[in-house]
Amino acid sequence: MLRGAAMGSAETLLIAVSLAVDSCVISLALGLATPKPRGSDALVVGGVMGAFHGAAAALGALLGTSTSELFERFDHWVAFAVLAGLGLKSLSEARRFGRSNAKSATTTTLGLLLAATATSVDVVAVGFGFRLIDEPVAPLAWLTAAITACGSAVSFLGGKRLGARYQRAGLVAGGLVLIAIAANVLREHMR
Repeated sequence: MLRGAAMGSAETLLIAVSLAVDSCVISLALGLATPKPRGSDALVVGGVMGAFHGAAAALGALLGTSTSELFERFDHWVAFAVLAGLGLKSLSEARRFGRSNAKSATTTTLGLLLAATATSVDVVAVGFGFRLIDEPVAPLAWLTAAITACGSAVSFLGGKRLGARYQRAGLVAGGLVLIAIAANVLREHMR
């Protein structure tokens, strides 16, 4: 393993914050797209996003360097497919808005789990990186989980505050954000 200078808590905190951003943006879109969101929904969204991020950091470190090359070959395609699919579904539901009372695909339990999985792919890679430089992953996993959980819950409530009158716009914005994040995943991995 490569051994660099020990990473300080400030660096780990900055990495954790940067890893939480995409989940917070998606959580904001979820709050906008959710019909009649409740405070308990925010706790669920935050809890799921945070748990997936914390687990992904630990998983990356556990898998170690032997599987990193195999995982890196297809991780961006999985994240792209899930995020783009959820984005297209959200746009489709915005187009049909008012004609049905169906819940958005991004607000269902499966949609939330898929979004949490897709946004956690980069966290697995960071866990790999920490393993490569022999840096302890536990502080990263805990910080990433906590920051993602809190940020996602607050972001979801931010979407809720914008109200139901913006729900159609929220579906469009959420769909476009998911597709943009998906495209950025591919752009970053194709360099």
